[in-house]
Amino acid sequence: MKIYLVEYVDESFVSNLKLNHEIVDRIDTADIVITRNLRVDKRFIDQAKNLKCIAIHGTGISEVDIEYAKKKGIALFNAPYQNYESVAEFSIFLALEAARKYGKMELYKKRACILGYGHIGKRLEEMLINAFSMDVTIYKRKDSFKEKVKDCDFIFICMSLNKDNYHFFNEERLKALKKNAILINTARGAIVDSQCIIKALRENHLLCYATDVFEDEPLKMDNPLLKERVIAYPHIASNTKEALKNIGDLLYLQINQFLNNEPPKHSL
Repeated sequence: MKIYLVEYVDESFVSNLKLNHEIVDRIDTADIVITRNLRVDKRFIDQAKNLKCIAIHGTGISEVDIEYAKKKGIALFNAPYQNYESVAEFSIFLALEAARKYGKMELYKKRACILGYGHIGKRLEEMLINAFSMDVTIYKRKDSFKEKVKDCDFIFICMSLNKDNYHFFNEERLKALKKNAILINTARGAIVDSQCIIKALRENHLLCYATDVFEDEPLKMDNPLLKERVIAYPHIASNTKEALKNIGDLLYLQINQFLNNEPPKHSL
């Protein structure tokens, strides 16, 4: 099998793949695509004329046109629950950096709101409470956003991107935040409206936006967010050797399941 792989993954995963497969850098020849952050849309899929399988390196599926791939008879699976420890830790790293750089303050006994209560959100809650004695509240879809965030010093975005929360953080919701709050995003860049973030920062309502994700990736240095009080990293929250190995092991298992005509463990 020819496997299209152009993004950084665990080296042992690549070594295992090379034992029985060929790694290629042309999508038109690929049988399998392994994607971390690639936009696998209709145009991409139509160019990959031999494509039989899309393996998503992680949990998020928003960059892949799932319905079109299924329509074309292409198998899909992801690797959920493997990087939540790393992403939760990185969320705290961003909070610490923002607090010291722009607020000159501690996290200890501050108030935080977490949006998204999956594995990452739950682990982050444990860390914030156990390590910093923070008062943590969880926002769920049925809740009043304004009531949940009004007294919070830190807002952590941990929810998956879908059609219902695209640009969820718009001007109205940003104004609902406590003045000088710090907004942290390790989920997806499109959950926030970048222009509204810039406005909130320039009007000194938002103290800092700390993010590992952007609506347009890879991150370009002319992104207007970089001119503001923004702490920016290029989508590396899950780039620990432990998380990458866990994801690689699970994807390798599922690729073999697919090739043996068995249902992959996390088929989509």
